[in-house]
Amino acid sequence: KCGMYEDAIKHYRRALELSDTARKARRELVLVYNRLEMYEEAYEMAKENYERDRNNAFYLQAYIESLIRVHPEEGGLVLELIDELDQNRFQFAKEMALLARADYQAHIEEDLDEALRIVGAAQEAGIHTDSTYVAYKEFRMADLRHDLGRMHQAYDRMKAITDSGKNKDANLLMLMEARICANVGQKEKALALIDKLFYPQSVKDKWKRQL
Repeated sequence: KCGMYEDAIKHYRRALELSDTARKARRELVLVYNRLEMYEEAYEMAKENYERDRNNAFYLQAYIESLIRVHPEEGGLVLELIDELDQNRFQFAKEMALLARADYQAHIEEDLDEALRIVGAAQEAGIHTDSTYVAYKEFRMADLRHDLGRMHQAYDRMKAITDSGKNKDANLLMLMEARICANVGQKEKALALIDKLFYPQSVKDKWKRQL
């Protein structure tokens, strides 16, 4: 889990060339695409994964995540899918649905205050407190809101998780540091940090344009 996303994409694509139905490759490739915010690339495969196994909470979560970004006009469908996830029997499904609602508020309703309130409530309830996924979600929402204090809090939470050895992702830490630098006017440092990421060049270029 060293964050070599570009190698991971090549590996899973190669596996799918050998067998288009390879479940693990399809699941992991969607997860990588979503983590890199390559939602257009993730969407069709995420939808197909869900349609092949509607009881799989991870497939449903990944489909919701990409659907929100690619088709924000489908708010009604998103809410239906979130309700479906909330009723799934998987032990963490309700927590996953709660975080999906935060995404819905942030990217469809464009209510970042409510989105951050939901994430904060999830953390206070002890939901996935050692998850880099939750910490990074909080960070991105705070970034969109230009809330530097909340960005620092999420970064510190991510660093503590990484330092504990529970979940390592040096790339995400560097990306978060780059975004903080950009928000305080240190653009050159932000660019240098992005250049160090083990991300596809197209993804790094996208992040640079957003600085």
